[in-house]
Order: sequence, then C-alpha cells, then structure tokens
Amino acid sequence: MDLFSMCETWLTPDIADGEVAIPGYSLIRCDRGLLAPLHSRNKWVQGGGVACYIRESLKFKILYAPRITTVGTPEFLAVELLLHGRPTLVVSVYSPEGIFPNNVLDFYHSVCHKYKRAIIAGDFNINMLSQEYDPSHLRELTVACGLSLIPSGPTNHTTTADTWIDLIFVDDATGVRDFQKSQVPFVDTHDLLFFEYFIGEISVVCKTITTRRFSNFNKDAFNSQLLEKLNSMPFPIVVAAQANLALHNFNTIITDLLDIHAPLGTVQRRRHPAPWFTRDLRDRCKARDRLHALSRRTGDVAMRARYREVRRALRRDIKHTREQHFLADLSACTDDARRWSYLRGLGLVPVEHGSPLEFFSSQELSRHYSSINNVHNLCSLEELQSIIDTLSPELESRFEFEPVSPAQMLAALRGMGRGARGRSIDGVSFSYLQHSLEIVAPYLATIFNAFMASDSYPTPWKRSTIVPLSKVARPASPSQTRPVANLPHMARACDTLLTQQISNYLENHELLSPRQSGFRPGYSTQSALIRITEDMWRAIED
Repeated sequence: MDLFSMCETWLTPDIADGEVAIPGYSLIRCDRGLLAPLHSRNKWVQGGGVACYIRESLKFKILYAPRITTVGTPEFLAVELLLHGRPTLVVSVYSPEGIFPNNVLDFYHSVCHKYKRAIIAGDFNINMLSQEYDPSHLRELTVACGLSLIPSGPTNHTTTADTWIDLIFVDDATGVRDFQKSQVPFVDTHDLLFFEYFIGEISVVCKTITTRRFSNFNKDAFNSQLLEKLNSMPFPIVVAAQANLALHNFNTIITDLLDIHAPLGTVQRRRHPAPWFTRDLRDRCKARDRLHALSRRTGDVAMRARYREVRRALRRDIKHTREQHFLADLSACTDDARRWSYLRGLGLVPVEHGSPLEFFSSQELSRHYSSINNVHNLCSLEELQSIIDTLSPELESRFEFEPVSPAQMLAALRGMGRGARGRSIDGVSFSYLQHSLEIVAPYLATIFNAFMASDSYPTPWKRSTIVPLSKVARPASPSQTRPVANLPHMARACDTLLTQQISNYLENHELLSPRQSGFRPGYSTQSALIRITEDMWRAIED
C-alpha cells in the first residue's frame, strides 16, 4: 500500500509521532491545536484532525498541513506525491457536519493545473444519497472542477440509517482499479475504503540490459570470416534432417562470430541527455549558475539584474535550439508511420493501449491463449492429404513451390526493413547482418530450397516469441488482449517468398473471389466498405 489516509484522527499536539507510527511509513498529520476550557478534564479540544501515512520509499512534498486553530471549518491536508516521476495531488479531508467544504475546493482549484492526477478523500459529512441542496451542490462543483466521485455507496452505518458521507473524488474515473469496501464497519460505524489508482506507465530511468557491443566491430573482418565459415559447410543437402542440421550450423556460425566481434555485455541504460543540449548551452548554464551564486553572496542589485538578463537569453536560446532540432528530425521522417512514431517517442502522442502485462501475469495470458488455440480439433494428416489431393476441375496445373534464387532471397532480406526490429529468438537478428546480406543470401537460399524439396518446414523456425497486445485501453480480462507471434527474422524473409509464390498462383488462375479484400495488394477495408455501400445503393434503386 502506497498511502493510507485517515480523517477525524483525534490526535493532539501532545501525542508524539512515535506513539502512532507505522513501520515503513512516514506520517503527515494535521491536528487540532486548540486548548480546552480551564475546567475541562482534557488539555486540548478533542475530535477532528486528518493524517496520511505514506510509504517511506515514495518521495513527497507537503503542500498544506497547518495546525487547526478554529472549530467549525473543514480540516484538510494536501500532499504532492512523486510516483515514478509523476506529481500526484492527494488531499485528505474532514468536514464537520453542517459545514460545506468551500475552502477545500478553492484550494484544489488553485493548484489543479499543476497535476495530471489528483485524489480528494475523506469524511465530508454530506450524505450523497440525499436529494437535499448540499449533496447536489457538491456534485455540481466537483464536476465543474473535473472531478469524478467513486460510487462506493453507503459508507457509514448507524442503528437508524446508512449514509454515504465518506467520499473519494478523482480526476480520472477510468484510472480507478480494484475498488473494495470492508464488509463490516472499520472504525466508529465507518467503512474502510481501498482502491488502486492508475497514474500512467512506469518510466524506467535506469535499467540493466544484456546486449551486443558493436563499439569495436570490424565489418570487413566479420564478413571475411563469415564467408570462410559458410564455404566450409557441407553441400548439397538431400533430406530434411540434413537441412535442419545445415540451418543449425548456419545459425551457429553467425552467433559464434558475433560473440567474437560483438560480444554480449551488460550495460546500464539511462535516459540520454537532450540531444539538442549542446556543449555551448551547458557552459552557458554553468556561467549562469555561477552568476546567480555570486549575486546571492554579494547582494549586488546590478549583478542580480545581470543574472536575470542572462537567464532570459539562455531560456530563449534553449527553446529555439530545441524547436530547430525537433523540426529537423521531423523533416527527416519519410512517411507518416515514422512521423507518428517520432511524435509518440516525444510523448506528444499518447500510446493508445498499454501492455497487457501491466494487468495480467504472463502465465495467465499463456493459459488463455493456449485454451483458445485448442478449442477446435486439429486437422488430421489424412484429412489434410485428402484436401491436397482434391483438384479443382477448372485447374490446368497443380501448384508446386519453385526454388528461390539468391537474388530473390537478397531482395526479400532487404525488404524486411523495419518489420524485423528487436531480437530474433534464434539469436540471428536482422540488425546484426545488415552489412552481410549479400554474403548470407546464397547460403540461406540453398538451405531453404532443400526444405522445399523435402516438403518440410525448418524446425527451428517453428518457435516464436509471443507478444501480447491490448484491444482496449485497460483490459479487464485476457479475452480483451490478443497475441502476436514474432518469428525468427530469417524465417520472415523465407515466408515472404512462399507467400509471393502462393499469391501469384492464386491471382494467375483467378482463384480468389473478386470480393476478397484481405491480404491483397490494392484492396483494403476502405475499398470493401465502398463496394458494400455501392451494392446497397444499387439494391435500393433496383
């Protein structure tokens, strides 16, 4: 639990923090500091007060937590939490019965522009189940402030009535997750309310990754040794077992050479400094800081004015340099996909859907995807062979895969482009071989032709990395996600060649329906909708 908010604490100044401390949490409290009348048995006026327990690992800043010196006004404290670098406003409130929390809403209105996430919670002593003026007025004001009330229902239970006076307001109701309410009253007829609030994806500033180090990579030496090793492979290949062994040797040769020329290493990846922040700007910032320190030390008014002038000019130049850098990078984007990707990287375009791994475990997603895959029985080998042997009477020729040439393989490898990003599951990533495609293409074509001749598919290429994607912004169940299989990079090039042969055969023999729009060049969802609309208009006219 990150934060625990309490209202009507009844704490007084003579109660030390240590008496009410919770290990692992920092205490922020706002007590009634009113002395009781002379003949009272208590030193301090009892009742009221608010407090927050914040997990010690979290950074926070107290915005408002005065000692309460009057009775009859709403009592509250405000804290700024820095959760993963995102400032979040938390306000804990206790409003005495019959007192409207105007000061709380005024405070929120004055600071809300600084925060993307805000939580206001506490005992307002306003029954939201009632149709009276105060509940309606509170709803109107909070809606005007962009706040949403979590529908918790009755939270205070007495012998005569159930009321909804413990309220939680948030600025984004879609961020509320796993809301719970105690089955029985927690303290003095009040329920305990618990919920999780999503503030955004966690931005990792520093993380440890394992990657290949290309700082001392020699392209010519790597290509020379690669060609020598590939020439030593035994050819020709006759059976599928030999083809699988040849593919294994092909991958092993590449990975072994990469281990020599670009060995794996562990690095600490930190957020890089702003690329537009040049050495000249850094030197000017240091000079500005020295001028500021000198002006504070001497108290010289003229030097203070000089510092402000330098600071103003530096801000202007930093802004101009940043804008020019963004403009140059954006102009270098050659298509819309790259432009949107660049804007998304800057944080100007929000990511539509977060990763399903933020909501479910990998084991849970794997079980769900496996259950869907096994819903229907697989086709038996006999049924598959029967389908293959059944020829259409309209066909003049039987389809057969043709061997691919080294030139075709090289074109397919070059055509992968941005589609083969990241790591390949077999260790032979496309990015590692961009400078060696002309060398590996003939050998890869020979190995692939051997598989086609033996009517088999490479066993190592039947493995893939499953990446889950969300269908909605915040999936509630695994069914609102979908899996994507990332194949080995070399398999993608070969699959492209197979697809081309199948598509050409279907197109040349006119086996595709003229109304099929999926997976056909020149056809799209838009063209399908236009055709349907046109058919509807013609049906109406006829």
